[in-house]
Amino acid sequence: MSLRRPASRLALFLASLLLGGAALILLSAWLLPYQGLEDLGRVVAAMLLAALAAPLFLLGLALGRGTGMPRWMLAGSWVGALLGLVPAVALLSVRF
Repeated sequence: MSLRRPASRLALFLASLLLGGAALILLSAWLLPYQGLEDLGRVVAAMLLAALAAPLFLLGLALGRGTGMPRWMLAGSWVGALLGLVPAVALLSVRF
């Protein structure tokens, strides 16, 4: 029995948790009263979580290749990877 299918599902689940956490942190920065640098910290934390989710989505896609993943899972993985790559590129461009 191949472990690729459960490994891809686990990677996609963990990536979805990270991206959901990033969305909640970003939502809290937007909805809570203005607190200056603390809001900036929340936005940066959300960007870091989303950037960490992108490789997990891509790993889930690579592991799930040929395992019969449902189409909604493939589409969600591609969208999640693209949503995670945007802050990753932004953070790397600031660094270099």
